[in-house]
Amino acid sequence: MPIDPHRIACRDGVVFFVRERATGTIVVSALHDDAVSLSCGLSRYRAPHRPGEAYAEHTRMPVERVRAYAIGHGGVAEGGPVAIALLKKLRSEANKGTEGVASTAGFRAAAGGSGVAGRPEASAVPGAPDQRLGAGLPQVEVDVLTPEIIDARRFLAVLDGPHLLDGREPATDAEALRVWQNRGSIALRAYTSLAVRLGPGSERHPLYREAVALRDRALSHVRDTIPHTNTYTPHRQAG
Repeated sequence: MPIDPHRIACRDGVVFFVRERATGTIVVSALHDDAVSLSCGLSRYRAPHRPGEAYAEHTRMPVERVRAYAIGHGGVAEGGPVAIALLKKLRSEANKGTEGVASTAGFRAAAGGSGVAGRPEASAVPGAPDQRLGAGLPQVEVDVLTPEIIDARRFLAVLDGPHLLDGREPATDAEALRVWQNRGSIALRAYTSLAVRLGPGSERHPLYREAVALRDRALSHVRDTIPHTNTYTPHRQAG
């Protein structure tokens, strides 16, 4: 059975789709509640999501975010020709405003073999969605803290708000547990991202104090979720 030309299949079984609107906008449709989307930064480009839909649309993202998403799911196992061609047209973070960073290079996604997505390292295509971040691209110094601060502001706004599940109060203990688990994941994502970026030299950043405050608030939320999500009950053996 031929693969959907707009479909990218990852090695862990997750699939996403790449299409082009009549306006020329490239759209990546990925699972809306995917933790990898949050951790790799793809979620920053998410369009408003309608409840009940499994996939969310993402637009105006650089190729590195899609590549990181694929890597987070084990790399690309198989890619439809249209999807691959469209991904090669995405701009690169290392070349702002530049389209088609890999438009002239071939891409072959395969399962197994050596290298990334089955290709030997020597034939890796710079800019392909399953390559390591920055592989084959110019290395430039970028501000990595500001994007995390922006994300943390958004995450903390959610955490400081009401405890809701799909826009409503949880109706059962199981739903309440899901809410706390979701809050814990969001808080941990915000805390770890900022903690990693607040390394030596970060104190020179103009938003350093805000970043520290956001990190500490996120950690407080992490601690708040622990007693609500710790469902482990010790098993006592009969004497």
